[in-house]
Amino acid sequence: MFRHCVMFRWKPETTAAQKATLFAALDGLVNLEVVRAFAHGPDAGLREGNWDHVVVADFDDSAGYQVYAAHPQHVQIIQTLLMPAIADRAAVQYAIGG
Repeated sequence: MFRHCVMFRWKPETTAAQKATLFAALDGLVNLEVVRAFAHGPDAGLREGNWDHVVVADFDDSAGYQVYAAHPQHVQIIQTLLMPAIADRAAVQYAIGG
């Protein structure tokens, strides 16, 4: 298995409506054929300095992740919904159990 994790911080001017639209679009990514598991959610607010939101997606292998990363639905979400709403982004991909 292969995992992709991405965290981001909102721009101060990002509205609740923008977030809701983004979240609905993210929810649709679970239906992509290469995705084995997909979840996202806000930080629980338990520690100062944490990121605002996280997305975690699992794939059979790194090739599945590459298909996901280049998928037009994913790219459109990043370009039209995510990038206008976030101030910072951090990501990591890694093999699970290896």
